[in-house]
Amino acid sequence: MPTAGSFEPLARIDSFEPLIAKAGERVTVRGENFSPETVVLFANQHFAPLERSATLVVFEVPQGAYTDYIRIVAGSQVLTSSERLTIP
Repeated sequence: MPTAGSFEPLARIDSFEPLIAKAGERVTVRGENFSPETVVLFANQHFAPLERSATLVVFEVPQGAYTDYIRIVAGSQVLTSSERLTIP
């Protein structure tokens, strides 16, 4: 959370791959200004990613997941992918 007089850079999701994934498979999300505390929200579940940096988030599709948008919580920002990740 930013303090008085500071600002939080705007984060964004640029892309993710693959566009279709099954439970247990890894998904890579690319973007900018992800925070060290980044959390993934997907298919009504929230969890810490397997890997994260300022420009990359990698997570494993959880059991019970369904086709949905990927949401990334980066600091106080909630980002939503422009496309849905398809779960066959």
